[in-house]
Amino acid sequence: MVTLLPWNGRVEGLEKGPAMPLWDHTLAEHTERAVGAARLGRSGLVVRQGTVLGPEVLRAALQLGVDLGEDCAFRLGGRLGELVEQASLGRDPVALWYVPGAREAADLTPERLALARQVELDPAERLLDLDLGGERMPLSDRLVLRVDHHVQLLWGNLLGLGSFLWRRLLHRSTALAGLKAAWGALRGGGLSRGAVARGLSRSAGVHAHATVEGCVLSPTARVEPGAVVRGCVLGPGARVEAHAICEGSVLGPDAVVQRQAMIRFSVLGAGAMHGGAAQLAVFGRGASMKLGSYLMDQSFDDQAVRVPVGERFVRAPLGLAGVCLGEGSRIGSGVWIAPGRVLPPRSVVVAQDVLRSFGQPAPYRVWSEE
Repeated sequence: MVTLLPWNGRVEGLEKGPAMPLWDHTLAEHTERAVGAARLGRSGLVVRQGTVLGPEVLRAALQLGVDLGEDCAFRLGGRLGELVEQASLGRDPVALWYVPGAREAADLTPERLALARQVELDPAERLLDLDLGGERMPLSDRLVLRVDHHVQLLWGNLLGLGSFLWRRLLHRSTALAGLKAAWGALRGGGLSRGAVARGLSRSAGVHAHATVEGCVLSPTARVEPGAVVRGCVLGPGARVEAHAICEGSVLGPDAVVQRQAMIRFSVLGAGAMHGGAAQLAVFGRGASMKLGSYLMDQSFDDQAVRVPVGERFVRAPLGLAGVCLGEGSRIGSGVWIAPGRVLPPRSVVVAQDVLRSFGQPAPYRVWSEE
């Protein structure tokens, strides 16, 4: 049995953070599903609810903890560990422990967990070139990242997306992966990586003139003609409209990337609608943005983007961060929002010229990072 520490469900920047998508489920569902899939019985492992992780890292941590035979607090090594540290935004990144003999949460006092031996866990990672700040990104089944902030929800989705797609489209077994790849090549019409990815991603909801590669699509998701969708997860009822571009993103139920929009490395909550251009963005449930608007993700003065964490401002992972749109917030056309900002829930932002056209004053809202 893995002991689950309680979580208050708070995700800074998002009212309904636990309901946000984490790959093909919600954040609230994820930790218990991962623990159940590991099938460890009475193990002595302790994990906090609301933590992004998978069965493989639980098994690896258990084996290392048993070998050491004492209380352990696990930190990831390698490039993955560096990114998890950055995504922790100055907070303690530990969210996984081994405590032999603990039978219930009452045995796990904060003092005991704080005194546990700090142990580095091998991430068993593979580094891939990814068009994200020129950085090499890790592919690993051993991600452990606690989520208390919208930036952590974003990076939990991004850092685990490659492994999730690999497991769902192929298989950990080399033999089964080879068979699935061959089937993908047959359906995709070639042996190139793109052809195999197309063959593996096909579904009834993909138009014949759309490009879909390396994606997991719900049976009720839809991709319209001329759209390009790569390395994404589309939830039930999600839609990518004609001539839109969607890469490395997770779309929750009924989320929409509208006609001619572009979105990359982002997360859209249920019912969110995106019509502009954005990267590294988080859309809360029901948030929307019109064509002709932009969410920035990097500074123009070569300085690292900082994000609000409580009353402080903290450097974002890789120095890059997009914009978080709170639940039900709406952005009109012609609006550009600087990186790292958080729109409050149910707020409305329209361009100054639109306000003037109705004879109204043009108020400004000034963000300050000081």
